[in-house]
Amino acid sequence: MRRSSPRRFSARSTSLLAAAVLLTAGGCANGIRWKDYTFDPVFRQSRADGRLTFVYFRNWAMVECTNFEETVLKDPTVLEILRPDGTFYCVPLEFYWDRPLAKKWGVEKPPAVVILDPAGCVLEKLSGKITTEQLISALEKAQAAGTPTKSPTPQP
Repeated sequence: MRRSSPRRFSARSTSLLAAAVLLTAGGCANGIRWKDYTFDPVFRQSRADGRLTFVYFRNWAMVECTNFEETVLKDPTVLEILRPDGTFYCVPLEFYWDRPLAKKWGVEKPPAVVILDPAGCVLEKLSGKITTEQLISALEKAQAAGTPTKSPTPQP
């Protein structure tokens, strides 16, 4: 009987494994209430409810992402702004698995945060070494920008 060679994992299969680990381990940055672990259902719900979408691009193998999750995303002020009954619906995405979305918004490497309005327009974008102060500032700017009304009033 012939033995098969060990199977090599592609980036996509590794990303799928990472997503499975996130789901079974309770996700990343446990203090944040992630709406889901895929973009489309979260964004559809954000749009329907007139909320902002907080997208966090991560890579399960990057120390920078783990540090961001353990420090910045667990900061009490950040947790208060991103509370489940607040302005934002939150979704963590695996950078390599969701590369088309990352490319669409100009995200080149994780950790990265993109904040979208209900129409899908980017309000804020941060990437690389993100401090707590930078994230809080971006979240507050996005909130101040507000959310568009469902039926905009015509301008004279």
